[in-house]
Amino acid sequence: MILPRLTVLEDQYAIGRVLDEDRPFEVTYQAWDLMTEDQVVLKEYFPRTLARREEGSTQLVWEATDEELYQYGLEQFIQEAEALAALDHQNLVREVQRFEANGTAYRALEHHAGAMLSSVLKQQGGKLAPKTALGIIMPVLNGLKVAHGEDLIHAGITPEAVFLAKSGRPLLIDFRMAQAMLARRMKKPHLLAEDGFAAPEQYLAEGPQGPWTDVYGVAATLYYMMTGDTLPAAYERLEADPVPGLLEQIGGVPAQLREMLHDALAMEPAERTRTAEALQDQLLSLAKRKDIKEGRPATTAEGDEATETATAAASAIAMAEQFDGDAPDASEEADEPEADVAGQAAEMTAADEDDLAEADQEAAAEETGDASEEMLDPDAPTQESFADGVAETETDDAEAVADEPVADDEAAVETDDTILMTSPPSFEEEAPDAAEDDLAEADADAEAEPVEAEADDIADEDEEADVAPVAEDDAAPEPVAAPAPDRAARSRSRASRKKETSRGSISVLAAVLAVVVIASLGGYLVMNPGGEGDRFAYYKARGDSLFERAEFEAAKNEYEQALSFQADETVAERVTELEDRIAEREQQAYLEQLQAGDSRYQRGDSLLQAGESNEALRFFAEANRAYMQAARLNPQADSAAIAKAEQASEAMNTASAEAGSDGQSDEEALNEQLYTSYRQQGDALLRQGDLEAAQRKFEEALEYRPGDRYAQNRLNEIASRMSEAEAEEDFQRLITRANQLCEQGQCAEAVDEYQSALEIEPDDQAAQQGLARAQEARRAAEAQSQRYQYFRGQGDTYLAQGNFDAAIASYESALEQRPDDSYAQQKIEEARRALQAQQQQQAEASAEQEQSENVTDEGVYLVAEQPPKLVGGLAALHRKVRYPEEAYAQNVEGRVYVQFVVDENGSVQNAEVMRGLGHGCDEEALRVIREARFEPGTIDGEPVKVRHTLYIQYKR
Repeated sequence: MILPRLTVLEDQYAIGRVLDEDRPFEVTYQAWDLMTEDQVVLKEYFPRTLARREEGSTQLVWEATDEELYQYGLEQFIQEAEALAALDHQNLVREVQRFEANGTAYRALEHHAGAMLSSVLKQQGGKLAPKTALGIIMPVLNGLKVAHGEDLIHAGITPEAVFLAKSGRPLLIDFRMAQAMLARRMKKPHLLAEDGFAAPEQYLAEGPQGPWTDVYGVAATLYYMMTGDTLPAAYERLEADPVPGLLEQIGGVPAQLREMLHDALAMEPAERTRTAEALQDQLLSLAKRKDIKEGRPATTAEGDEATETATAAASAIAMAEQFDGDAPDASEEADEPEADVAGQAAEMTAADEDDLAEADQEAAAEETGDASEEMLDPDAPTQESFADGVAETETDDAEAVADEPVADDEAAVETDDTILMTSPPSFEEEAPDAAEDDLAEADADAEAEPVEAEADDIADEDEEADVAPVAEDDAAPEPVAAPAPDRAARSRSRASRKKETSRGSISVLAAVLAVVVIASLGGYLVMNPGGEGDRFAYYKARGDSLFERAEFEAAKNEYEQALSFQADETVAERVTELEDRIAEREQQAYLEQLQAGDSRYQRGDSLLQAGESNEALRFFAEANRAYMQAARLNPQADSAAIAKAEQASEAMNTASAEAGSDGQSDEEALNEQLYTSYRQQGDALLRQGDLEAAQRKFEEALEYRPGDRYAQNRLNEIASRMSEAEAEEDFQRLITRANQLCEQGQCAEAVDEYQSALEIEPDDQAAQQGLARAQEARRAAEAQSQRYQYFRGQGDTYLAQGNFDAAIASYESALEQRPDDSYAQQKIEEARRALQAQQQQQAEASAEQEQSENVTDEGVYLVAEQPPKLVGGLAALHRKVRYPEEAYAQNVEGRVYVQFVVDENGSVQNAEVMRGLGHGCDEEALRVIREARFEPGTIDGEPVKVRHTLYIQYKR
């Protein structure tokens, strides 16, 4: 359940209408700051599957089993808010405040007037010129770069996450990383993945997300802007990927842009454009190309930076194309305050007043028509409102607009993270409840007559302060505005205002003011139209007068009206005192009627015992009437009175029977008394809501007055209400069952239950929304099942091929779709055993191969685990060498390399020179080595024959 309107949070923010309640983890409200009157967007952490809010309560509650998940999501929600609050960038919505209340947390964001990109696209026929689209995306990337620089991921970039302020400045809104982290922890990432815009890793509980994830969303959004079509969901691209072919079909763009989009939309994160900065650098080179289709020509001042120039130009093109060239200058937005409709009323020019009067007449005259086509939400801007810089409103029913804004017209722009109100709600929005002894009703056609109080309504001393007359004037009356903190500072002179305000803005203000005036005529402007303090004093004085005359109900109504304008402890205590007095009076009257009924019943019983049946019947009938009067005086305790009334009715039947047997009664009069008794009991039971008991009483009443229309109508009403109650019971049962199935993940069954519920209540919004969520969840479940089947089949194929590593990876991907799937788990174990056996077999084969290659046919090892070791070392060997005289005489120097076999005993065999010097050196080297002794080489600790090589160094 969402928070009701006018709920006050943190003693600062008052809730307005709901902007978005369909998100699985949060609700977005319009709200306004009670201290500053500034409008804000308020986001509430509300994970539907983990928490709930009972009827009439503001507190969120959750099951103990869900507490860990709920607290984890709450922590992420707060951390994301803190991180975003630290960012300051013109293309990001500023976080105003964050706080915790009602067992959850809230985030207040600054308000901007404007439209969602998705709404702009809809108004523009579904798509924009490529260069216009680039002009919107480039500033979005500016904001995204700043967020990425602080390790913040958006995780939800779609046309719904891009907002175009009325100045033309694009804003990136609705960061979802905190929600995505909770969805992953819950193993339900599909709850947030937007098909066509979500990257493949956003469907997986463990997929690697980063800046590249947002790059995919930006590229998908850019494609949507240029084509009007949504890309296939990422899981639909697993086998035959249609995206390359779709990119080739984009008209009016160079091949370079198609290549950039192709890289930014890569399925594998490692192959995708990695950062927003990299994507922007690529797109920047295209911003001024002539072979990209432009929107409408737009002139902008040249800046020093190429990025600023390209962005400003393209943004101006976008706004020109959107609003026929009348968009306000983006550079002026920061310095231009939001329009204060109520505050500007006193500064209307003569032309403005004419517009206002004309709008007043039109609004008063239009009392019929299709509300869905004629009535626009006064909080929502239309397409023309951006051109004029002020939201334009129309209405054919001023009271309906004042009571509850309607936003069903297709021209009204729906918003997500913004509030599009023209001013905070004030006391004029709802007419006061008229007290029984309130002021005389104002005549709607009387324009100049004062309203006078009735003589018996208000004391003479109160008459002068009663009602101020409405002066005759051609101009429409001016509504009383809610006070603004710095209205004087923001006021302009009439001449200056006329120069600065466009004609469209004036007519918009006139229409809004006319709505307020018309809505107020029935309740406030006919009374003393002063400030809130004056109205408080007025109602308090009326309450005091009525209190002195002991007219407690009327006095209580007046005091409550006074408290609606100003809090006052004394008045509040008086209201409590009156409630007690009224309750005491009602209880006293109730007891008096019961006592009267008991007295008459006892008198009738005595007369019946004495045999005076006719007289007894009269007293029983009077007792019945007294009991029924008691039931009407105290509905909370009327069950006791009704029980006594039934007892009196039975006594009447008894007396009637005895009187009839004596021939002393008038049968017609008796029947009338019994009819009246049962009818009164039936009415009381009907008010109490006991339909079955009421039905019995009216049926008994018909026995004494057959064909009575009143009783029959009541029986028909009861039958209808019982049928409705039964249908409502069936409806609630189906809704409860559907909600349970949704929580259990049985989406297909939930869809059937919701559809059955809607057959009973076709217009129930909650059921429609539940059906939409269930259908979406079913589609997500079907997509998840398709992904599971795909990965499972891929794993089976790899397993059959003996590609065990790939099989394990595929089965693990299947497990991400179905974490408890026993088939994939078994196949993973099977593949791991097979892989281990394969690796063992390969190791053994490798060892055998190495072994066979390491031994010659004669059984000589080329390499030993422990090679042979020369006894005494090379130094001792060289001391035995004699330098041949011939070699010494001819200055022969160098090394002689000798290869030989060291046998199991350490003896040298088969020695031969591999590279020699001649001049007797080779022969001397062979002699020395053949005489050398070695420690034999070993394999597995056993001595073996090993081939070995040494050199003899000759140096003079």
